[in-house]
Amino acid sequence: YKVLIGIYTNSNDWKKITNNHAIDTHFLWYSKVNKPGEKGETPANFNDFVPFAKFDKPTVKQFGQNVKLCEVTVNKNVFLVSMLQRSRGFKSRDSRPPLTNGA
Repeated sequence: YKVLIGIYTNSNDWKKITNNHAIDTHFLWYSKVNKPGEKGETPANFNDFVPFAKFDKPTVKQFGQNVKLCEVTVNKNVFLVSMLQRSRGFKSRDSRPPLTNGA
């Protein structure tokens, strides 16, 4: 099986835990949330990403934590679909734009 490894972190946690150690990995899922709940959400895009360690481009961003959605508490994430598709060899058969905002 081909297994692709990703890391879920942010620059502050990465520096504290690893002393800013650089590793080779294909996927970064970073968290940028001001506080739990809807009022703590950040924009659902990658404009706030600042490279750190060897992470120069993110694949996923968590922009909301513990947000109520249809009476369910969820975390909100936005995905860079094109990067995931390329890395896994997916080819889109649908002419519609892919869903990029997941809960």
